[in-house]
Amino acid sequence: MVKNKDYIRNILRSMTENYLQQSAVRNSSEAEKAFISYKTTYQKIKINYPTQKMHLTNIAQRNASVDLGLEAESMLEKLVKTRRRFKYINN
Repeated sequence: MVKNKDYIRNILRSMTENYLQQSAVRNSSEAEKAFISYKTTYQKIKINYPTQKMHLTNIAQRNASVDLGLEAESMLEKLVKTRRRFKYINN
């Protein structure tokens, strides 16, 4: 009976190790494929970025677009100055 338990334990251990090894190989293969895909995509983006940036700049210039961040900052600065003046006048 004890030999049977040891035998079964060894079989289960072997099956578990084989499963884990196959899983690691499978995951490694999937990771390698994903890496290659990301690398290819990155290279395409890197090549196209300057052209796309120039295109976006041209569109912004044609449409006289406004940088909302800068506009908001300017508006907040004006508001702070106005509040300071108002406090100064009321004191």
